[in-house]
Amino acid sequence: MRDNNEFSARSCQVAERAGLGQHFRGYGAVQPDSRIYLTAGVVVTMGVLMAMVGFAAGIELMGVLGTVLAMVLGGRLMLWDVPWLAGLLRSNHGARLDWYEHGIVVSSRRGVRAFRFDSMRVWRRVGTIAEGGVPEQVSLSYRVGSEYGDDVVIPVGLTGREQWGPALLHAVVAAQLPGARARLEAGDRLDFGPFRLSRTAMGGELMVLWHQVREITVHEGLVAAWGVKGGRTVLLQAYPSELVGNLDLFWLLTRQLRAV
Repeated sequence: MRDNNEFSARSCQVAERAGLGQHFRGYGAVQPDSRIYLTAGVVVTMGVLMAMVGFAAGIELMGVLGTVLAMVLGGRLMLWDVPWLAGLLRSNHGARLDWYEHGIVVSSRRGVRAFRFDSMRVWRRVGTIAEGGVPEQVSLSYRVGSEYGDDVVIPVGLTGREQWGPALLHAVVAAQLPGARARLEAGDRLDFGPFRLSRTAMGGELMVLWHQVREITVHEGLVAAWGVKGGRTVLLQAYPSELVGNLDLFWLLTRQLRAV
């Protein structure tokens, strides 16, 4: 079995080959609190002993209570808690996210992979736009990929999600925004999954000029573009947020392009 030290060594090797620069910090797998399960095991054992003593001494109520206690907690442990704990430990084995100067390295059971901020794509599900007009900064899952199309889901059971999640989104936007603006100014088209952006229009199944776009919203997991036809606000196109790669960069660019 490979331990975290081996995964860390491989992370450094992969990061060096990808030119990620200096290592800043690492996030390992969350360790479940085993005290809960040990306590439940002790209670089950006490229930079994209570049942044995109660029936042996002819105290039927004591025996029945001990039996019920042992069966209820024991059944939960065997049918739910133990399988869940085993699955969590198995899926989290060796899971790490290492943060470097120019990108991240994700270690999981699928291997060790490096991704650069300046070419990374991030997919995530966003429920609604938070107060202040910024997409939610913490997601339940993050899938990251490169410009070559390969991708990996960052293991769910990692520590520090509230720290590295928003930091990852910020780093990707900071690294890619200048280049994205330059490409748009040069007349190029940018693809964000089902959406396409240019200086003059945005599109999905159809292209719409920016002056026809009234607003872009994120609600209940859908990214939607709205326009005005016949004096009424109508839905132009909508797609699930998890299909829109680099949603935060897309959101910032669309706000800027609509303001031009």
